[in-house]
Amino acid sequence: MPLYNAAAHLDASIESILAQTFADFELVVVDDASTDGSREMAHAWARRDGRVRVLENETRIGAVECGNRAVHAARASVCARMDADDLSHPERLRLEREILAADRDVMLVGTLCEWIDASGRIIRPRDRSRLVYRSKVAPFPHGSTMFRRDAFLAIGGYRPPCHLWSDLDLFYRLAERGRLLVLPEVLYRHRVHLQSVTLQAPFDALSRAMARRERSLALRRAGKDDAAALQVDPSNGSHPRANRQALHAFASRRVWAGESAGILGPLFRTRLCPLDRTLAKLWVLGVGGAVSPLAIRFLLRTLVRLRDAAAAPVVRPGAPVEWRFA
Repeated sequence: MPLYNAAAHLDASIESILAQTFADFELVVVDDASTDGSREMAHAWARRDGRVRVLENETRIGAVECGNRAVHAARASVCARMDADDLSHPERLRLEREILAADRDVMLVGTLCEWIDASGRIIRPRDRSRLVYRSKVAPFPHGSTMFRRDAFLAIGGYRPPCHLWSDLDLFYRLAERGRLLVLPEVLYRHRVHLQSVTLQAPFDALSRAMARRERSLALRRAGKDDAAALQVDPSNGSHPRANRQALHAFASRRVWAGESAGILGPLFRTRLCPLDRTLAKLWVLGVGGAVSPLAIRFLLRTLVRLRDAAAAPVVRPGAPVEWRFA
């Protein structure tokens, strides 16, 4: 569990892990120089439960390197990710561990989730639609995953140049070594709020991250090593597709958090194809200006429910589904 200034939700997150039906584990918390009392809260949990181990960073190293430090410090053969503001279902670790124990070809297991807001209310329901078609976006949240430690270390763990998409980069590289499976049940609750890493990142940084991702995928599909290319910082606004993805990620996260999309400024300094720019401007000047974020969220939630229901005949309850990215 990487930890930075998550005092508002940390107790609930740690409690959800310590309440797992599978109890033989250690929780490695890496505090990244928190200033809001999170470190002290983590140590209080360690005093109460011997399964909690707290590692401290005196200066910030970022979520990517915190994740690497946690896995390197772990003593088990499998590691489960847990984010400090999310919640895990009591059966999550048991079910994921059983899948990894049954098949050595499986490198990682994730689960479907519900999105919750800062107060814990469900704002986005389960979505099984991504289990029935290929996608560049994982159908499970990063925090829901369990993976083999030896495979993680063999591929070099999380890569710092992939900041803001280090989870997807890890999934892509693990998929080259074995299978990635998804449990179609909701065993995780992912919290969306304005203090999240994605929404705290400047839009320009998000756009450059999406450009790196597109370049990495193109090289990997061509069977080439992408390590050297990731060291080159793309020019901001140089990749129209990446800019479109960044606008979508930025706006959708804000709307799910109950805020306005907030893309007017980024839109007018971002390179898009003429059609994308026209549609985005119409949305900002039309729907975005006339409809409240809560109403938009209601419409999106309805679409997610319809999409999930359409996938029901294909996805069998309790049967893991293999995810293959596009």
